[in-house]
Amino acid sequence: MPLPVERKLPLILFFVVIVLTVLGFALYEYTASLQDAVDVEKSTQNTISKLDEILRLTLDIDSSVSRFVITGSDSYLVPFEGAKLKIPQNLAQLRAMMMDTPAGLEELGSLESWTNQYIQ
Repeated sequence: MPLPVERKLPLILFFVVIVLTVLGFALYEYTASLQDAVDVEKSTQNTISKLDEILRLTLDIDSSVSRFVITGSDSYLVPFEGAKLKIPQNLAQLRAMMMDTPAGLEELGSLESWTNQYIQ
């Protein structure tokens, strides 16, 4: 004997509520994981930006020293002095950004020693 419409309606509504609840929870989890991915991407972009600035500063040092050696003019050492001050600051900012990654801190230590040797 089939159920009358009056008996089917509460069952259908209950099923719809359950489906909507499950979908809402799944979408909430997806949104949370997407936000975590966006945060990781921003952190990675900031790290790459700092590394890029360190590279630019080391290239400034290289070109300044080359120009000074060729011309003998002290005016070419101004970018060298500026870069010499900014590189440790950028390395300190990178260290603060990478406190939660031990492997990254180890690589950063190597980068610090290399840049210090290069500046010397």
